[in-house]
Amino acid sequence: PFLLRRRVRGLAERLKGRPRSTTVVLSVAGFFGSLAVLVGGLWTVQLANGLEPSGLKPWAWAVVGVIGLVFVMMQTLAAMALVMLAVPETVNPRSSSDSREAKKP
Repeated sequence: PFLLRRRVRGLAERLKGRPRSTTVVLSVAGFFGSLAVLVGGLWTVQLANGLEPSGLKPWAWAVVGVIGLVFVMMQTLAAMALVMLAVPETVNPRSSSDSREAKKP
């Protein structure tokens, strides 16, 4: 989402600096936390009488939109944490070419 665009690099660097087990826990917590936000938020809207037989009340649309935005942001952060685990460290491409040049007679 557009709100995360500026912060992604900083978050990625902080995730790289954490132990692998901490990153796994943060990712899983992000996925389950986003589920709790979505279900809990929608349940709260229903309890607050935001849902009528004909559909959502106008104020409930705004609340559901905010809930959805928070859900997507949390899912994005959790997925980024998983990707950081899967992506190998960047290797300098020049190091492999330098080793080839050193082997030439």
